[in-house]
Amino acid sequence: LVGADGINSRVRAAMLEQTPGFVAEETVLPGRFKVMVEPTFPGSLEPDAVHAVGGGGGRNGPGFGLFTIPAGGGRACTLVNIG
Repeated sequence: LVGADGINSRVRAAMLEQTPGFVAEETVLPGRFKVMVEPTFPGSLEPDAVHAVGGGGGRNGPGFGLFTIPAGGGRACTLVNIG
């Protein structure tokens, strides 16, 4: 079992190229995603925790989700999902 996230995963590409019989399965998720790497972790958030915010959906229009995680070196990585 290999976890290779992202549509352009270098790990998955290398495994497909170098490992005979290796099979990769991709699942396209609904919605739109964007990843942002921020140069500094927001001071109002705990620097060693995952933070999630979501809302909308249903009759209120498309839902959304924000997931912020520490990215090392004092940076933050935020995944935005709209859909």
